[in-house]
Amino acid sequence: RSSDLLDPDYKRKWHRVCDVLDEGAWGRRVRLFYSEFYGEGIVLNGGSKWAGRSDGKPKAGVVWSGFGTVNGAEVGHEGWNAREFLVVPDFDLEIMNRSPDAQLIVFLIFPMVPV
Repeated sequence: RSSDLLDPDYKRKWHRVCDVLDEGAWGRRVRLFYSEFYGEGIVLNGGSKWAGRSDGKPKAGVVWSGFGTVNGAEVGHEGWNAREFLVVPDFDLEIMNRSPDAQLIVFLIFPMVPV
């Protein structure tokens, strides 16, 4: 039974509320991952954009829903070749929501922290 595989203390041990890192009329940026992983979610309202300065590290991105551009390249959750992207070190990041109404949700995954 699948219930035998569930840890009854899972929520207490592992559940984290997403910390809001930045918020405005454009949308919000939240922290998604903790411990040795670090990740952020960018939730852009319709027609908005978000820009982040390079921190010198690479980052991977996944488009969870919506469509728009990342550094000028088309991205979207429906296209098999446009759902994932990589931003190389020393490049700034600009994400633009091309939809006037729907949100664009992008998850950013940063390099693992050595343990």
